[in-house]
Amino acid sequence: MIFSLDSPLINKAPKIFTVRLGLIFSFTGLLVAVFVSEVVSLYVMGFLVLFAAVECVLNFCVGCYIYAWIVMPLFGEWR
Repeated sequence: MIFSLDSPLINKAPKIFTVRLGLIFSFTGLLVAVFVSEVVSLYVMGFLVLFAAVECVLNFCVGCYIYAWIVMPLFGEWR
């Protein structure tokens, strides 16, 4: 190894949950665009872009926050 960079360990479960939420938003946006309305689909995809922008600019993971409020009370521990 050329560089010895210590990366902090993070819990991957909230990030996996966030990726799955993004997939659901993307698939929902596609289905809504095909079967319902392109305008409604733009709103669904707009939320996806908004959440990605918040993650990028503010370094705040909205999906991780949702994970902490939904999964933690149900299971009582990080999964």
